[in-house]
Amino acid sequence: MTKIQDKEVRILMASGGTGGHAYPCLVVAQAIRDLEPEAKFIFVGAKGKMDEALFAKHGFDFASIDVLGIPRGKGAFNLSKAAKSALKIISMSPLIESLRILRKFRPCIVFGAGGYVSGPLIAAAWLKRIPRAILETNAVPGLANKLLSRFSNAIFTGMQPAAGQFPRRCNIIMTGNPVRGGSQSEGQSI
Repeated sequence: MTKIQDKEVRILMASGGTGGHAYPCLVVAQAIRDLEPEAKFIFVGAKGKMDEALFAKHGFDFASIDVLGIPRGKGAFNLSKAAKSALKIISMSPLIESLRILRKFRPCIVFGAGGYVSGPLIAAAWLKRIPRAILETNAVPGLANKLLSRFSNAIFTGMQPAAGQFPRRCNIIMTGNPVRGGSQSEGQSI
């Protein structure tokens, strides 16, 4: 078993339910797997989203939590969705589900790729004092990452403009954005 400082490498990856969050998270996990082939991973996403099939296709375990994003548009539909999202948050069920996953998987780090799924998982890891990192691939950080930056040990960002939009006390590491190896014209696809 791969060990770092006598600890098994166990990484929980939280993905936001869209390709913009899932694919960078997948590329990071594959890069870690190349360096540490014995590392254990679990991806956590929202119930009913595209993540489960994507991660299973690449040989990663998956768990889901029942969480909703916060709608940002106007209209009755968004008002209804906002009320459902607020009720989920107030019930604390996403946080409780996240704590259960952490207790069962015992990660040495929780890595959030942004989006509403990262929120309860980073919060649960903060409560359990498990190291936390987030990835921001955009020039303008998303709402989840802006909020989670205060609870994270490190923020990996691919673009300089994003780095300037987090609090100064944050540990910001400029990495560039994760990209998959090869090109689609070479027949490699994710």
